[in-house]
Amino acid sequence: MPSRRSVLTIATGTAAALAGCAGLATTGDGPEPTATPAGESFVTRLAGPESTRHLFDGTDVATVGEVNTAQGGPYLPVTLTETATTSVSETFREAGVADDPDEFEVTLSFGSDERSRFGVSPGLADAIASGEWDGELRLTVATETKAEKLRDAVTDDERG
Repeated sequence: MPSRRSVLTIATGTAAALAGCAGLATTGDGPEPTATPAGESFVTRLAGPESTRHLFDGTDVATVGEVNTAQGGPYLPVTLTETATTSVSETFREAGVADDPDEFEVTLSFGSDERSRFGVSPGLADAIASGEWDGELRLTVATETKAEKLRDAVTDDERG
């Protein structure tokens, strides 16, 4: 596993601000995010020790905010649709992510081109297991430039 880590955080609304963020952490540097290839949607998958499962794609994104910066670094706020939030929660529960989040990663791909891999934080696993996660994602990366490129890729796909 690569040694450098950026952070992709999944927040649970105001509860995250009070209790710390639930999240995912990127594993390795990975290629730079780029604009969504024409006609191609991004897809996220949950990769675990026994299987890989679909999580969500560009059609499941309800809103994308502006790039911000917090103590953990630059981040992009993204909110999933209610249907996607339910589906992602069910997938995490069925896979048993809360039992050992370190055994799982979330991948982000465009077609067959994997762009990023994210480790799952215990906070995210706990929020989903308890039913408190509201579908708000806080995608934290190493640099503001990477966050802007990620925003461009996600919003291109959301409009697409």
